[in-house]
Amino acid sequence: YRFIGIEITTTLNTTTGIQYGLVVFGYDSNGNQMTSSAQLPNNIVFDRCYIHGTPTGNVRRGIAPNAAYFSLIDSYLSDFHETGSDSQALACWNQPP
Repeated sequence: YRFIGIEITTTLNTTTGIQYGLVVFGYDSNGNQMTSSAQLPNNIVFDRCYIHGTPTGNVRRGIAPNAAYFSLIDSYLSDFHETGSDSQALACWNQPP
């Protein structure tokens, strides 16, 4: 899959809730983390995209690309922050070696 020139954001603009990730791969429809490389999505490209949170919302993570062969090219990521916790524009923890 190749996503070209899209904007992804949230409407969360308060600190009372948390958006854990705007784009998340590597989980099944029940929210369980995929456990083998064969289950992971693969060949995903985000090219010239604008992925962002809001200035006042708690958005922990922009992209969690737990996938095989993931690319982020010429894109802009911004406004990922959370009160009292660490935040990342891009963070992955479940990729094949």
